[in-house]
Amino acid sequence: MNVIRKIKYYCKTDEDLKRFAESRVRKLTRLSRHDNKGKLIGADLDINPHGIIYKDKDEQAAFSERPIWFGFIPKGTKIVYGRMRNQESGIPSNAGYFYHNDDVSYIYEFFKYIKDLEFGECNDAMTIVNDFIRIKLDKELNRKNRVIMHKLLIDKNNRFIEPIKEHLYSDFYYNGSARCSELALMAQNLFSSLDLDIIYLIDKEHAYNVFLDYEDPSDKEVADFYVVDYSKCVSIFDHKIEFVEYFPFVGKIEGGEQQFINIVKRGERVDFKDYFLYLINGNYYKVPIKEKRSYGIEAKIVDFDRADKKENADEEKGKALILGRKIN
Repeated sequence: MNVIRKIKYYCKTDEDLKRFAESRVRKLTRLSRHDNKGKLIGADLDINPHGIIYKDKDEQAAFSERPIWFGFIPKGTKIVYGRMRNQESGIPSNAGYFYHNDDVSYIYEFFKYIKDLEFGECNDAMTIVNDFIRIKLDKELNRKNRVIMHKLLIDKNNRFIEPIKEHLYSDFYYNGSARCSELALMAQNLFSSLDLDIIYLIDKEHAYNVFLDYEDPSDKEVADFYVVDYSKCVSIFDHKIEFVEYFPFVGKIEGGEQQFINIVKRGERVDFKDYFLYLINGNYYKVPIKEKRSYGIEAKIVDFDRADKKENADEEKGKALILGRKIN
């Protein structure tokens, strides 16, 4: 019996639900520590107060120590998803681009959310996960809160400041400061809690997931691989071409398992045409656009000031592209 059925039919009381969620977390934690080495995603590099700029190959090798994680990400894992270089001082660091996964209690909240849904609303895991993430992390980005979460390690006079010792995942709840890494982590754990196989990857300064859809879930031999991006979402418009909501981008890796292996081990990339969704009479229609997306695993130092400006420009460009398109 699958996890959703157990939640709906066997967890009669709130205590039953709590015990079930706790047992799932214990089991998933054991499995995760068997499949993944250590408690680190990314590369845990020391701050360099002397402003030494690493060579590209060294950056690639260092950052690619562990940019991938299979299944549940347990409590206690440290995620380092990027480094930044202050443009004035030239000091590279992971200033704020890391956090400790200090909390997984939201698995119980997620199960409670599912329990309160009608059974017919539980058929699409992608939608359930998306809706819950919107509630828990507040996907509308609050840029001020995001900047606060990524404090610089140098002051305005370019003097070196002691690095942050504690940076906690739970600090991202309900305040709009969560972005790709935090959204992908929660998606990863929610899917895993439903006994669905999913992989967390870091590409440049972007994190995303790859979901495995098995031809026969009972033997898990043959699977389709899908890139799922919960932060760079696609827009849904209604029949009046009015915005409805955002939904995660989903793209099938046509080469299947072998192409995914090439992405992870050989540095290949997979490209997709971007799209938006057109909702009419309860049905969704995919409308491709000229913009493309590219996913893989690649290291990159982020120039902090430029990164924020680029994100603003990309968002404005995307809005103009989608809203300016005529639907035939």
